[in-house]
Amino acid sequence: MKIALVHNEYQQPGGEDIVFEQEKRILERAGHQVVTYKRSNHEIEELSAIGRGALVVRTVWAGDTHHDFAALLEREKPDVVHVHNTFVMISPSIYSACRKQGIPVVQTLHNFRLLCPGAQFLRDGNICEDCVEHSLLRSVWHGCYRDSRPATASAIRSARLPGLLLGSRRYIRTSRRAFLWLSEFIPKFRLSFYLC
Repeated sequence: MKIALVHNEYQQPGGEDIVFEQEKRILERAGHQVVTYKRSNHEIEELSAIGRGALVVRTVWAGDTHHDFAALLEREKPDVVHVHNTFVMISPSIYSACRKQGIPVVQTLHNFRLLCPGAQFLRDGNICEDCVEHSLLRSVWHGCYRDSRPATASAIRSARLPGLLLGSRRYIRTSRRAFLWLSEFIPKFRLSFYLC
């Protein structure tokens, strides 16, 4: 089987980076052909002031990534795409490329970003489930991502876009996308319906 692994590294290395590399090695040892698509948030350091200002848009749709990833899919023709992280440089634009080429997607949820822009269900040192119980707009009011309302609004758009790009519940029900979560806490919120 040919598998495309996708990962956007954060500026501070963490567990997601380790899982990505371990999965790659395990799959290759099992005889699978692995193609990787990686970007790093260290690329932000090289951006001009205008480029950094455009990160709000890039978080939602990175045109260069969409183009590059669509070309990779066309060239490599993987059987499945396994996404670990798209935040910030990759963006949800890759899901559109997968859908256009009819390639199924597996998404590992390493954190709670799709349900909470701050990714941890914490605010001011306390458990916070306001976004799930009420609305994601609560996180904008509190500036939950980087203590910034605009950055939080951008994080929300980035989190909600994959469900829209993948064509709602019908796409998920036809097994074109599957979610892997690392905690029993996530299914509590009926994630697949939340994304749509």
